[in-house]
Amino acid sequence: MIFIIDDDKEDLELITTAFDELQANEEIKFFEGGLELLEFIKDKKNKALAPSYIITDLKMPAMDGINMVEKLREHPDYQVVPIVMLSTSNLIYDIERAYKAGVNCYLIKPDTFSGWKSTVSTIRIWVSRWYKAVGA
Repeated sequence: MIFIIDDDKEDLELITTAFDELQANEEIKFFEGGLELLEFIKDKKNKALAPSYIITDLKMPAMDGINMVEKLREHPDYQVVPIVMLSTSNLIYDIERAYKAGVNCYLIKPDTFSGWKSTVSTIRIWVSRWYKAVGA
């Protein structure tokens, strides 16, 4: 299962279509923001729905992706789950903050559908290699 956190409906549609076209066959659970995700993981009945990895946006209302990742990394079940941040920001300040918060990979959101497919493919390859490298 993959958790995707993003408040942009168009981006969610693009990433979902990219996963579908790549025949990823991975279940995806969407959250509109960090607060929604944090409430979800607080609920003990959702413990069985742990993700194999998380894709999150940086800029979201109520709680940005950086603060969400910091809170997520405090949770014992989410200290080592791979987190990919997808953002329109290419500012070094945002990238550094993301890695300091606990993001494993930071990518710039593409601006074409072919870019979305390439990005999703890259994420899937990266996650596979990450799991091999850490032996999980």
